[in-house]
Amino acid sequence: AHFNSAYVKVAINDYLKMIIGAQSKDARVYIYGAGSHTRDLLENIERQDYNIQGILDKNKFLVGNYIEGYPICAVDQLDDNNFDKIIISSATYENEIYDELTNRFDATKIEKFYSFG
Repeated sequence: AHFNSAYVKVAINDYLKMIIGAQSKDARVYIYGAGSHTRDLLENIERQDYNIQGILDKNKFLVGNYIEGYPICAVDQLDDNNFDKIIISSATYENEIYDELTNRFDATKIEKFYSFG
């Protein structure tokens, strides 16, 4: 999906700030999913408004590469102390990823991008 309109970009930024929370500029954020959804997301947000640390993915072959200048990291490189939010950017596997991450980390730090709850 490619987003073209300025309205959509504003909506995406407002939504992302809402799910990250009040400290969206300072919160250390990782985005889970090194696919097309994440690429589209990064192309359509005001990156300077966020403290994105990197992209997470379980595909070991992608770890060490970059998307839009952000390093792709393995989940096991993180612990609850070195991030504030993980945003799941995968529509297809969102629930499975959410379950996997909330079993490993503080659930209040894990956010779904495509659905609530």
